[in-house]
Amino acid sequence: MWKNIDRFNIYDQVKPVRNDKLKNFVTRKLGHHNKIIIEKSPPNLFRPELVKYVLPEAKILFIERNEQACLQSNLKATRKNNGFIPSKFLYKSQPDKYNLEQKQYPRNTLLLHEQIHPTQVFNFTKYSFLKFNHWRKGHYPFGPKLCGYDKIMRERGPEYYHTKCIDLIKKYKKTYTELFDDIYYIELEKLVENSNNYIDDMLGFIKKYSTET
Repeated sequence: MWKNIDRFNIYDQVKPVRNDKLKNFVTRKLGHHNKIIIEKSPPNLFRPELVKYVLPEAKILFIERNEQACLQSNLKATRKNNGFIPSKFLYKSQPDKYNLEQKQYPRNTLLLHEQIHPTQVFNFTKYSFLKFNHWRKGHYPFGPKLCGYDKIMRERGPEYYHTKCIDLIKKYKKTYTELFDDIYYIELEKLVENSNNYIDDMLGFIKKYSTET
């Protein structure tokens, strides 16, 4: 959702708190009857104030994995250079050009000329070059991109970087708790072990769907 407004921001932490364009975009999306926005981008962990401003009535479903398991998984992905997938930096559909109420659904596309407006060519080129250069040098981490991630990766290494990410998530989790009343916490391991019970609980938390649905 955020990429509809800020496509070429290289760092996930850099986001203006008051983004009226983004809020207007979300308001249009919510204008459809019975429409619910479900946003699951990992960088949201670092943007509690922005999420609160854009979606003040949001319900936060916070699924946490064991720290060591999360650390080792991210380290493995980073060392395999799995953090850079060029197609992910392009839109895969153009939802603004379609009317969902009239059953005109988005068309998936990766055609560059349909993704990049002429006014965006410079920013897209700069963004792509930086990403590719960091990836080529082994300084592109898997997962969220902290401010100055390339320097941290170069000077301190991936283990320090991902440990720092986990520590920051704890900080932002506290901020979410302070900003939002409706937060549901669940451990990933428990969800995997007993998914049926927890799915019912999560649906009850959302209060939109029945357990039969």
